[in-house]
Amino acid sequence: MTDPAFIQMAERLAASDEGDEAVARALSLARKLPFAPLSHLLLGDEAMRNKNWADALALFSAKGNGDFVSTAVPVQRAWALIGDGKATDALAALHDGNARDLLAPLGLLQAARIKARIDLTKAAPLFARVQASRSGLPPLLDFLVARPIADWKAAQGDQAGAKDVLAGLAALHPALAPVAARMTPDPDAARAPDPRRALADFYTGLALLLGSAQPPDQAHQEELRQAQLVLLRQAIWLAANAPRETAPAVVAIADVLESDKQYGAARSVLRMIGGDDPFRPLADRIEAQIALRQKDYAAALDALRRVTKLTPDDAAAQATLGDVLEAQNRDAEAVAAYDIAIADDAHRSEPLWPLLLSRAVALDHLDRRAAARADLARALKLAPQEPVLLNYIGYSGVEHGDHPDESLDLLHRAMTLAPGDAAIRDSYAWGILKLRGDAKAALPLLTSAAEGAPDDAEIAYHLGVAYWLTGRHLEARDQWNQALADTPEPDLRRQIETALVHGPDLALPTTSPHMTP
Repeated sequence: MTDPAFIQMAERLAASDEGDEAVARALSLARKLPFAPLSHLLLGDEAMRNKNWADALALFSAKGNGDFVSTAVPVQRAWALIGDGKATDALAALHDGNARDLLAPLGLLQAARIKARIDLTKAAPLFARVQASRSGLPPLLDFLVARPIADWKAAQGDQAGAKDVLAGLAALHPALAPVAARMTPDPDAARAPDPRRALADFYTGLALLLGSAQPPDQAHQEELRQAQLVLLRQAIWLAANAPRETAPAVVAIADVLESDKQYGAARSVLRMIGGDDPFRPLADRIEAQIALRQKDYAAALDALRRVTKLTPDDAAAQATLGDVLEAQNRDAEAVAAYDIAIADDAHRSEPLWPLLLSRAVALDHLDRRAAARADLARALKLAPQEPVLLNYIGYSGVEHGDHPDESLDLLHRAMTLAPGDAAIRDSYAWGILKLRGDAKAALPLLTSAAEGAPDDAEIAYHLGVAYWLTGRHLEARDQWNQALADTPEPDLRRQIETALVHGPDLALPTTSPHMTP
């Protein structure tokens, strides 16, 4: 294997993979191509991890075209210089590379931390600028910026100020409230930061910045994703499993993997976070969300029980718990979880209407239609243009015989707002068929919906009904047999089997009102 392009590709893949073997493979490839920018990063990090500061400085000199490797160089050199006992030179390295401009507020934070290493008091103006630069940052990146501010305040004896920083973080980002509540400021991280762990935090922050970028096309998006994984894997390796720096990188990796639908890998990496780690409740919540997508309800429930035991007022966790319980047909318990999430305005970061919709679904399953309608009316006032919400209100109205004209109007509005959504098109067609008995008008809509969602058992059943009512009984039976092959829910299966024997009964409700993803 001597082709440079192939080596670079293999090196990048190895560096973005998990485990000690992947690290060893990436370093081996880097030594085959030592002048490549990524090789400089990998070999320089190896030198940093082994405290070979001079070697790290020599390696952290890659010149690139603005890629993530060259962007990181001034900060890499600065922390290597700190390791080598040259704090003044470290500040100069940041200025020389314009890192603070390129990476604000991350670059500015590095300068503040290094200045605090020299003189805690004289770092005050820089930390004030870091604080001012936090506006609009994504939650995890804001955490990485806020935590050193709290450490610096604690190092000066301002424990109340340090706690205020963490409390403000929790108030601004409710999802991080359980983390902030369990976090203890570390004065030593401000007085004498470990250069390797500081660089690890920087890598995590840089990966998060890359994740917030808007790539112009799929190819650039893939490049950014791989760059994120490389930086985050290096952060974990550099931190040498120090929980304080490892946990944020792990959460960030899980987010990247989840977005790629690598659900098993995402859940696996989250297990690196220990039970006593401040990030454990957040990791459990993320794992629960992923397990729910995989329909692994037992694992999702276990993770959420751990979260809610520690933080019973965690609105996001209670909302996800409600989703898991509802998916298991434990509707009364689901309603109780949604009740807590809806009542907890102070700790809820997501919009309210989806929670009201979810609770209404569970209430409908419990035959508490009046309560469900109240939630739906409240949700509609908050989000009158949300197709998913309009679809549920309209479809459930069709099934329950509530205000038929209004139900059809809502379904038509939903279809207008989301013309490509097969499930919503099915809902509107089913409303026309059930409320007006107009199978001819419903048939083309149902045919189009079935083409858009060929594996949807409920749409296949509805299309079969339309065929039956227009006298096309063979095609109806074909659709119902196809629906049975698509593993329908038990209630729908019973209706399909009845239709195959006796024909459809439109007086019966179908399944739970058809929800779009």
